[in-house]
Amino acid sequence: MQMLLKKITYAEFREMDFPDDDTHLYELLDGEPVQRYTPSIQHQRIARNVFRKLDQFVLERNLGEVFFAPIALLVDDYNAPQPDVVFISNKNEHATDDDVVVRPPELVVEVLSPSTMLDDRYRKRKLYERFGVKEYWIIDPQNTSIEVLTISDGASEVFSFAAEKGAVCSRVLSGFAIALNAVF
Repeated sequence: MQMLLKKITYAEFREMDFPDDDTHLYELLDGEPVQRYTPSIQHQRIARNVFRKLDQFVLERNLGEVFFAPIALLVDDYNAPQPDVVFISNKNEHATDDDVVVRPPELVVEVLSPSTMLDDRYRKRKLYERFGVKEYWIIDPQNTSIEVLTISDGASEVFSFAAEKGAVCSRVLSGFAIALNAVF
């Protein structure tokens, strides 16, 4: 007989006591604390490269703020995913409280890892759609590709795609584009 586990809320998740020697990261998905391995060096480099380019673009134009993981998006009481990079515009100034993003950011970036690929492509994509994120970038190191999805009315579509060479651009940040060789 399979035992059903009680879903926990974000407030309960925040109160959880993890061992000091636990090197995993955790995010709350569907009321379940999901354990993630520390990202690989390649993953960190890719996220850093995207963050640097995006942050520079945003700072030069005074468009808002760019954050990097770990940062939680409080989609609802049972979901607090932690994307790799997040952009919040000045127009969305009340999107954060003391420790979490409470309103949908304009742009979310996830770098795929073997252990997170399915969640990033499907589970989190649906959460970001439902939350109202306007643009979602999926970076795939294995295939050296970036998909840029625009989200409206709770559904997403691929707006820009590049694999192996080329560049992708943003609809949310007019004028922002990034070459794959600057990411990988």
